[in-house]
Amino acid sequence: MKKNILLAIIILFGITACGGGGGGGSGPNPPAPAPPSTVNLVPLKIAMLDLNDNPIAYFDISKIGSHLIYKLQFTNPNPISINAYNFAMPDYYSTVQAQKKGISVESYEANYQAAGIQYGDAIKTSNSDDCFNQMQDGTTQVLLAPGASCSYYTYFANLGNNHSNKDTFTVPVSYTIADPNSAVNSLDVVQCSRSGMPPNPFVYDCSNMSKPGFAEQFITYKALPINGNTNFVPANPYGHNVSKDGNWFWSCTTTNCNKYALNYDSTTNTLTQSMTSTAYTVHYSGRNIADLYVAPDGSNVWVSSYSKELGFALVNTSNPNVLFDDGGMGNYVPDMDTTVFADYPNGVVGLDGSFWWSTGIGADIYDPVTQSFIKTNIDDISGVNADGTVIGFYNGKAACFDRGPDYTSYIYRGQLLNYTAPSKGSIATNYGQNVYMLMYVPGIVHYSGVGVALEAYYKVHTENGKCEINLDDYTLINNGFYNGIDQYLLSTAKDYSTPFQVISAANVYYGL
Repeated sequence: MKKNILLAIIILFGITACGGGGGGGSGPNPPAPAPPSTVNLVPLKIAMLDLNDNPIAYFDISKIGSHLIYKLQFTNPNPISINAYNFAMPDYYSTVQAQKKGISVESYEANYQAAGIQYGDAIKTSNSDDCFNQMQDGTTQVLLAPGASCSYYTYFANLGNNHSNKDTFTVPVSYTIADPNSAVNSLDVVQCSRSGMPPNPFVYDCSNMSKPGFAEQFITYKALPINGNTNFVPANPYGHNVSKDGNWFWSCTTTNCNKYALNYDSTTNTLTQSMTSTAYTVHYSGRNIADLYVAPDGSNVWVSSYSKELGFALVNTSNPNVLFDDGGMGNYVPDMDTTVFADYPNGVVGLDGSFWWSTGIGADIYDPVTQSFIKTNIDDISGVNADGTVIGFYNGKAACFDRGPDYTSYIYRGQLLNYTAPSKGSIATNYGQNVYMLMYVPGIVHYSGVGVALEAYYKVHTENGKCEINLDDYTLINNGFYNGIDQYLLSTAKDYSTPFQVISAANVYYGL
C-alpha cells in the first residue's frame, strides 16, 4: 500500500515538471491570450468657464442684441484616448419634450428654450487650449488623452426673441466620441435619437438620458424676457411709425394722418396709446402709402406714396398742400426716381432733424426755408448722426461728410473705415444718437469649422473727427423689431404675425 502511494507521488511530480518546460518534451502549445475587453465609453465632462477660466453657473447674454464669448471645456474621463467630433450634431430632445407636454416644438422652444439665441458657434483663437488648434490634420476630430481637455471659445448672441416669462434656460450639448483603435466602439452623446423615415412616423429613443454622464450634458444660459404690455397694435407695417423719442405714434392713409400720444411706464414696462388723436389732411392721387418718415421729436411726418405708373410722391404734415414728386405733378425733387429702389426706404431722417431723399444716384436734402429739395454732392446717404455728420457714399465707397457752406456742398471727411457692405446693399438704422450700418460679423465659425453668416448693426463713430466702425461694437437687434427708440423697443415678427411686445431700453444692448 505504501509503495502504491509513493509511486503516485513520483508520477504526479514528473508530470508537473514536464509541464513547466524544464524537460525536453514537446508538450501542448500554451493558450493564446484573451483579447482586451472593450471599454464602455462615457460622455465627456463639460465645464462652463469665462475667458479667465473661472467656472460660471450660466452663460449670461441677458441684454437683447448682446453677444459674448465664453469657454465650453470638454474633458475626457475615459481610461483611453478618444476622438471627439460632430459637435452640435442633431439632438431631438426638444421634439420629445414637446410631445410629452402635448405642444408644438415651436411652443416648447418659445417657453422652455428661448428662441433667437445663437449658440453652437465659436471663434477661432491662437490659444493652445482651443479645440480648433488640437484638431487632427484634415479632420474636425480632436484626440483627447485620458484626463485631457480642450475648449471651444463659444459665441453666444441674443437676437431678442424670448417671448416667455422665463430668463434662465438649459439646452443639451451633443457630439460623438470614438475609440481611435476600434472601428466599432463609438458613442453618440445625444439625449434623444431618431429613426424611421416618412411616410412612417419617426421613432425617438431617449434611453441615453438614464445612462451615466448624460444628465450633465446640458448648458445653462440667461436671456431677459420680452414681457411688457401695450395696446399699440398697428394694423399693418405700411402707414404707421413711431417717433424716435418714443412719445408719438403716426398713422396715415392716402387722405389723412392721425397723431397719437404714447405713454411709457418704465416701472411696469407698459406702453399705452391714447384713444384721441390730432388729425392732419393729406392728399395722394392714385398712389398707395409706401413709408412714413417721422421727425425725431414726432413733430411732423413725411409721407411717401408710390404707384408703378406715377412713381413716388412726398408730402409733409407741416405743409400738407405741397406735393413733391419727380416733376410730373408737384414740386420737383431732383433725384426722385419712379422705381422702387433696392427694397428698402428711399427717405432718410437724420438724427439732427434733417430729411433726405436718396436713390443711389443722388441724395437730395429738404430745405425748410425755401420749402424745396436741393441736390447735394453726395451720391447716396445712409444716415446722419446727432452731431450732424452725414454717413453717405462717394464714388461707391461709404464715407463721412461735414456740412459745407450751403446745402449743396458737403465736405468729404474720409472713407468709413472697417465697413464692408453686405451683398444686398447698404442698410442703416438709428439707435440712440448714432447711425448703425448692417454688415456681416467676421470670424464666427460653426464647430465644424465652417463660417457662419451672421449680420449685425455696427455703430458708426464720428466723434472727434472719426469715421469708422469698431469690429466689436455692434448690436444684434434684428429686423424683427418694429422701431428702435430711446425709452423702449417694440418687438414683433417680421410678418407682423405676433402681437407687439414692449422691451425696456435698459434691457437692450446698443454696442459699446
